[in-house]
Amino acid sequence: MDLNRILQTLTVAQEVGATVEDRRAEVALFDELRNHGNVQSVLQIGAELTTNASLLVQAQLMGYAVLQYVAGNRWNELGAAERESLLALCFRLLEQFTTSSTAAAQQDDTARMGAISYALRSKCSVLFALVIKRHGAAYTNKSLRRLIQDAVAMEHQNGPGSRQHVEESLSIYQSIVCMIFRYLGDEVYQFAGDMTGDHARDMLASMASWIPEILRFTESVIERNYKIYIRDNKHNKNAHFAVKSALENSILFAEVAPASSMHASGLIKAAGYFIIQNVEEFKSLGSLVLRNVGLRKQTSDEKTENFTLAMQEVGMFLTNIASQLLSNNPEDRLGFEGEDEEFGFEVLDAMVALGKTHLLLAFPDDASRFAFLQQMLSFAKLSYLPLAEKSLELWVKLLQDSAVAATAASSSHERNVLPSEAVLVLMQLAAEQLQQRHSRVPQIDDEIPIFFDDFEEYKDFMVGYRLKLSSIVRSAAATLPEQALQTTVERLNEALNLAKVHHVDKASIENCRAVFEAAALFSESTVKAVWEAVNAKDLTEEARGARRQAFCASIEPVYSAAIQLRVSDPKVLTSLARALGSFSRLLTLRPVLAQDAISNLLDILVNCIPLTPGEGETPPPLPSVVWREGAHARSAIATVFLDYCKFCQDGFLPHVESIAGKVTQLYESGRLRPGERNSIVEGLVIACTAGTIDQQETVINWSLASIKSSWMSSSVQQTISTVQNFVATYLPVYMEGNEVRVGGAKERYTLYHHLHMIERLLKRLTIESSREILAKHMEWVVPFAFQLLSCLNGLQTQQGRSLMGAASAAIDMSPQEKAHYLRKGPIRMHSTPGDSDAGDYSTVGGATVASARAWIRHQLEFVCHALGLLPSVVPTALSFPGLSDPMASSIFSNLDSIDHKHLRIILRHVMVPFVKSCPEPYIHSWVIPPLSVLAPHMKERLAKAWQTLNLEVSESLSSFHTTHQGAAATSSQAVTDEDVIHDRIVRELSQEYADLLKEIAARQLEEQSGFGQQKMTLLQKFLMADPTGGIAAAGAAVEGMLRPDEAAYKFAAFCRALVCLAPADAALYNYVGSEILYNGISSLSLEVMSIHQAEILGMIRLIIVQQIEDPQSQVHTVLTMLPGVGPTQIASFVSSMKSTGSEKEQRNHVKQFLLNSAGTGSFAALANWKPPGGATAVQGIKQRGSRAKKTPQQAEADDVLQGEITRHLFDST
Repeated sequence: MDLNRILQTLTVAQEVGATVEDRRAEVALFDELRNHGNVQSVLQIGAELTTNASLLVQAQLMGYAVLQYVAGNRWNELGAAERESLLALCFRLLEQFTTSSTAAAQQDDTARMGAISYALRSKCSVLFALVIKRHGAAYTNKSLRRLIQDAVAMEHQNGPGSRQHVEESLSIYQSIVCMIFRYLGDEVYQFAGDMTGDHARDMLASMASWIPEILRFTESVIERNYKIYIRDNKHNKNAHFAVKSALENSILFAEVAPASSMHASGLIKAAGYFIIQNVEEFKSLGSLVLRNVGLRKQTSDEKTENFTLAMQEVGMFLTNIASQLLSNNPEDRLGFEGEDEEFGFEVLDAMVALGKTHLLLAFPDDASRFAFLQQMLSFAKLSYLPLAEKSLELWVKLLQDSAVAATAASSSHERNVLPSEAVLVLMQLAAEQLQQRHSRVPQIDDEIPIFFDDFEEYKDFMVGYRLKLSSIVRSAAATLPEQALQTTVERLNEALNLAKVHHVDKASIENCRAVFEAAALFSESTVKAVWEAVNAKDLTEEARGARRQAFCASIEPVYSAAIQLRVSDPKVLTSLARALGSFSRLLTLRPVLAQDAISNLLDILVNCIPLTPGEGETPPPLPSVVWREGAHARSAIATVFLDYCKFCQDGFLPHVESIAGKVTQLYESGRLRPGERNSIVEGLVIACTAGTIDQQETVINWSLASIKSSWMSSSVQQTISTVQNFVATYLPVYMEGNEVRVGGAKERYTLYHHLHMIERLLKRLTIESSREILAKHMEWVVPFAFQLLSCLNGLQTQQGRSLMGAASAAIDMSPQEKAHYLRKGPIRMHSTPGDSDAGDYSTVGGATVASARAWIRHQLEFVCHALGLLPSVVPTALSFPGLSDPMASSIFSNLDSIDHKHLRIILRHVMVPFVKSCPEPYIHSWVIPPLSVLAPHMKERLAKAWQTLNLEVSESLSSFHTTHQGAAATSSQAVTDEDVIHDRIVRELSQEYADLLKEIAARQLEEQSGFGQQKMTLLQKFLMADPTGGIAAAGAAVEGMLRPDEAAYKFAAFCRALVCLAPADAALYNYVGSEILYNGISSLSLEVMSIHQAEILGMIRLIIVQQIEDPQSQVHTVLTMLPGVGPTQIASFVSSMKSTGSEKEQRNHVKQFLLNSAGTGSFAALANWKPPGGATAVQGIKQRGSRAKKTPQQAEADDVLQGEITRHLFDST
């Protein structure tokens, strides 16, 4: 490698008129340098580029990047002499920064020269830290001692040069040493995964022994350089950078050093000084130091008094600065874009951290603790919501602790940090916030406050804020139950009185709605918490009885007033339903109230918002907003009836027959909707479970009688016999002007609620006798469900789409679903009557395409839920003759046509529950046949699906859960919205199938496996019953293990189960030793596998231990294909594996062997390992052939962005 050629290439690439080829040459040069076969030559070039300060800056940066790469990835290739020389080079480079001429030059005023100087210092620090880490503990002690001693010697030197030059040199030196300490701490404490066990332990011990010295040195750097910075009127950049570096080092060591050591070193005092004195440049860093110290826990060898002193010092500084912030026009200065907004968040974050972990230690006396709590209360009252919400984190934690102490008073010896007055104030504050802030879930049409970027952020924030307020109310109620009930009664009485007034103007109506909603939410939170306190386990029967009596006496009057209220406003009625629902527990203690509750609830339901003639059979074709609100309110009242039945079965049981008669009469007269009837009937079924078996059978049979009559009729059977009949009955399409309309509203609405009732009963019944009664009905329920699912699958076919005609969009995703996948937030519903996007899930009987789409989706979910509940709820039904015959052919009918989302629902809600819960005697008839159909199909489907993914999407959107809004927009123009949606749906399906395979592998059966005392697994049974299907499942798992997706680890878990079964079958034994071993090794290179490396290494270890003694095993072939591995290396590896029986040690031997074979110290190199034959390569993502060719401008921009030199230039790490 010629130095002149390197400099020439870099010079040309940095010129203004450099071409794309010139820049590509620069990138290629960097790859050539770091990967050169002769590592000694690489070191020599790196040293020449970094030690010559007269070279082009880009050349020096490239030199550092090359040396960092060698230290990080090619350390094992270095001999002892090269390692020593590399450490010596680091000291030489550090000394180079502190020569008089260099120090003077680095005080340059220009921003560019300053940035270059700091970039070079940072690169030097990273290199130094890496080299020390690689050398180990002995060199760590030696190097750290020399670094600190040299700093002391430099401070007292009397050599040539002016005093100013000495000062500048020392500031530069100290800043670099602080960065070395910080990066070394990062490497040892945060990124120790590439160190072996002994190396890691020794390094941790070495760093622990040096912590006091490092902290003292850091404090001295801050003190010395801040004095210089102030003396020079804040113009000394090197002193400024030294203080900043020292504080950043303090932040890191505050996370790992004992708090008492931080206190003894003076770093807490230094950090506190910057925030108290409002030093703009350093106060944020100071607050982070205090925050990290406040989060520390006392170590085993730390004296309590010293730890306490540290926490008290942190507390003193935080209360002082909080007092300053809150006394200086806080509404403006701490508000949005206020002068102290950002700093306020940082201080509050530190206060929350300290208060949650060490409130009593930091503030041992009442006065100081109450002052701290008062400040936190003041923050909570600020009008700037994000800051106020931040303070609630502390109150939630403290009140939860108080609630625990209150409910376990007899056994708890912990001191309650909150006085009763504070708890009461907080409860009142939360109630006021719920009312004044209108803390409801925002709607898409609401005005978004300026401090939120978009609706999604605003909605997520308000949901979290509301949850915190509710949590505060619940915990406060558990702590002070009597006061909580009193407050609840007061607020509900206020809301009830307000609701009785006739409101005319819009403002008064909105105020009434807000007050009632807040009171209802407050009641929901308090009554539940008080109920738990009333029934605390440690209470005596006498004490529990007294509390229950007080509970009833407090809320029965307001309950009576609420249930007598009659209002016609839908939103107020909904809030009334929530308030009434919160009183469910009252009826548990007062079952005598049940009869009165029945008559009042039915009256409210029927008469407050009465139905128009015919409205009970089907909703309007184009429902208005007012209609939806009214329907929601009525449904909420019906749900109250259901809740009362759940909590007071004995009270409602005597009235079941009379209620059933009233409900039948009201329904037949058109005064109840089907969904409302379902809720009441469901409540009656729950109530009857407290009765005799005859009563249960009577009510369950009555609840299903109308459904059975309908489903068993020849006319309804005919509607689901074919897809043509299904569409003609439930989804007939017609035009109304230019609008597409879907008929069959009455039939759709009826079937929807019938199926929903079946699903609800399967979910609700928990009594074994009731389940046995319900099981008898499965003889007619299951065949109908199978045929219905077959019709829903048929809609996905070309024939089904043709039958849907102009309404075929109902089969596809809605704009709202697409927006969800694109992370664009919700789409506003169009209020214009007739618009095809106006429907939602509350209008499944509507005439729009959206209503039809919602109905189809709900039918699919209901039928899949119902089928999936069979093995766990009514397992005896699985024994009915012939019932399982259509299982595979129905749920997987038209399997090639149904889309990924549709199939995912079937896998999640049908197959997974059957795999997990199907009784063993029925597995062969209910589980094995559908698996035999599914496994070959999924192997082919996933392989094809991953090949169609757009490569750019998969690179930029690597994880469904970590992608941010608008990420797709940053990709090139070749990435479309459809690409992004398709990518995410394929990943969802992969993860669902991986979950299914994981459950198959985990399911244990009672049948003996043939391996001694081991029980057979479902996987083994599947392989025995259908070897072809089993191998197809294995193939999909092996391929999935190498895909860049979160499902890769789940597929690996299935592969591990195959490894355990390998000795029993010769074909599987060979498959494991070749395909699974190769793919397991290759999967270590995936980023998604980084947190599961131990498990993957464990699987590889198991394969090797299982087969390495067999000379015919494919394991030998695969291992010899590894780069840099020959017979000598394999023999040494086998010997090391045999030398220990510890699985952990064997796993470490496997890890080291693979890292050595890669030759880079990183598993990432295995990504390029392609064995020459033997194991089959796995098909992964392929770039689409139809993608548009990049323009020259795009190609040039991509080259610039992709150049590693460009990314390294000013990267501080």
